[in-house]
Amino acid sequence: MRMNHTTNLVITQDKQCSFFQTDKLGFIVAPMQFVPKRHRPVKEGVPMVFKKQLYIFWNDERDGLRQMIDFILDTFPRIWISYRFDKVPRSDDSDSDSEAEEVEEDATCCYEEGYEVLHHILQKTQNIGLIYFLVEPCIKQSLIEKLFTVCSGASCLYLNSSFDTIEFTGFETFAMQRIHMSAPWLTADHLISLLNCEQITVNYTKLTSEDLNKFIKHWRSSHGNFTMLKMESSEPNDFDVVLRGIENEKLDRNQYIIRRDDQAEFIVEFDECDTFTMKAKNFD
Repeated sequence: MRMNHTTNLVITQDKQCSFFQTDKLGFIVAPMQFVPKRHRPVKEGVPMVFKKQLYIFWNDERDGLRQMIDFILDTFPRIWISYRFDKVPRSDDSDSDSEAEEVEEDATCCYEEGYEVLHHILQKTQNIGLIYFLVEPCIKQSLIEKLFTVCSGASCLYLNSSFDTIEFTGFETFAMQRIHMSAPWLTADHLISLLNCEQITVNYTKLTSEDLNKFIKHWRSSHGNFTMLKMESSEPNDFDVVLRGIENEKLDRNQYIIRRDDQAEFIVEFDECDTFTMKAKNFD
């Protein structure tokens, strides 16, 4: 039976199981080895209640995930999917080189699985809401590029990452409503490539006042969907450097109006906590 009303689905993957939550139904997909002994044998793919939770066990958890995603998308063709990936073991949990290597290998396998899940969803629907990823620095750049590419179809992206550099060059394909990042690797060129995103929030960055000046100068001639940037810097911003060569009107001690070439007005604000904000004048 197909449901015609719009449904929201949140998929969360952690280290052991995958959680599915719709507006009216929640269940857990788990590997068969997590079946409590007193409940064995259990038929694969058949729901069972354990500790007041609805579980569905599979010999191959990845296959189970794909089948459940297909079932939900066939049942609810009008669905918005949000995906949260919490499965990766943290690299700083290891005490030795050998343990670190095991964590790196395990993390790579986990991210490959996350990529496969997202890729499978996008083959079925383009209705992707929020994607949340915690990206560890131990994974290879080639895998990071695959993950970022598949994330580009989301309406919102929350990216928590701690590596220092990234080789990905496809940010110009991002056109999200909101993107929220912890990104010490972020460069001025990355930020310029994100001008098709509506709202950009960066919790941590090494961008300098010169980088912000470069961004604003490129923004002036842009015609993207950008309406807001909020950025916490690792060093104080110098507004004289940020606004160098850019016509502006001072509103008060820390606020200035700047204009795009099409005369769209934005407000630039510097606060005492090293936070830089740039937003459309009519931004709510």
